[in-house]
Amino acid sequence: MSQYDHIANSYRAIAESIPYRGPEWYSLYTRLGSLSGKSVLDLGCGDGMSSRRLKSWGAARVVGVDVSEEMIRLARLTEQEQHDGVEYVLADVATMGRIGTFDVVTASYLLHYATSRTQLEQIARSVYENLRPGQSFITSNLNPQEPAVPSLFLPEHKLHFKLISGLLVEGATIRCTLLSEGQEVSFDTYWYSWKTYQEVFRAAGFASCELEPYIISAEEEKKYPPGFWDVYRARPWVIQLVCRKNG
Repeated sequence: MSQYDHIANSYRAIAESIPYRGPEWYSLYTRLGSLSGKSVLDLGCGDGMSSRRLKSWGAARVVGVDVSEEMIRLARLTEQEQHDGVEYVLADVATMGRIGTFDVVTASYLLHYATSRTQLEQIARSVYENLRPGQSFITSNLNPQEPAVPSLFLPEHKLHFKLISGLLVEGATIRCTLLSEGQEVSFDTYWYSWKTYQEVFRAAGFASCELEPYIISAEEEKKYPPGFWDVYRARPWVIQLVCRKNG
């Protein structure tokens, strides 16, 4: 059972209100380029929030995958109501194998849920198996190069990170809490070094794997007080990994 089966509705109510979501979507949109006519596999899709955006950006086909029964139930319910044209699959990314060949593979905060390096390796292989040669995998993730992540408390950004397992070692547990108008929802993630991510994705067959910070658009700058994003620029706690498969 996924931890999100217990918090699906609470997470759904809060997730879009977190300030970093704006830069996350803008960065993904910018780095993906045109999706016209392309197929996209969206891993760790949750309630379909990211999958619906990908479809609205012009993708010909979007398949969302998540391990949480409750999240997939919510995603399918929204599909029944809105008819966005997104397909949803209940599966564990680590063990699902190849379900198709896609022009793009995306994920929103998937990798840091791997509870072991072995599981992280399985996820990387699944991504590789489903991605068309010469194309890219783009995913949002906790920044493995930012040592402050395990102890950040950012109430203005509605975030709190806490190291649960004592020492910051491979696989250490970091509890993330999202805060919004008196509500909060917490979930556990697992820390891996940038060296580990690079080794895992190269072993899976990827030619390159780079870290890219979120792009803060002019629109996002205007939404918040001056200097609001300075703390992110100084210590980017979330980033995007861009991994490319050889053609």
